[in-house]
Amino acid sequence: MRPAILFLAALVALRQTPNLHLSGDWDAVCVGPPGDDPNWPKALHTGIPTKLYLNVSGGNISGTAVVDYWPGLSDISDGRMDGDRFSFTLTGRSPSRSWSPERGEVVLYPVMYIVGILRADEITYTFKWGKFQTEMNGKRVTENRN
Repeated sequence: MRPAILFLAALVALRQTPNLHLSGDWDAVCVGPPGDDPNWPKALHTGIPTKLYLNVSGGNISGTAVVDYWPGLSDISDGRMDGDRFSFTLTGRSPSRSWSPERGEVVLYPVMYIVGILRADEITYTFKWGKFQTEMNGKRVTENRN
């Protein structure tokens, strides 16, 4: 009788363990500032959610993201997953260009940093781009279990 009770307890514990699999497609929006602003949560600039297309293998994260119209399509590098915590760097494929007589043309690719927590089918993360920083929440759109 005792082994049966232990087996059932293990099954209940497994069913209560959240799905901590980050691979898949995610939509994320900014978490609003303090107060009751009806325009929050929102995407970064245009009202379009940030799209994350993530693959996790052995604790490493790869994939792409679409961050607004610009920087747009961005590649993931330095991706790490440790338990429910994750981090990665995004590098936009569309550069900004400027020109000055002293330096000539300067081409810069936008670099953004993500640090977050996974909770089942939701993620919360800090998005940092230069001096700009915001908190974002995401929901799973599709699951990919590579």
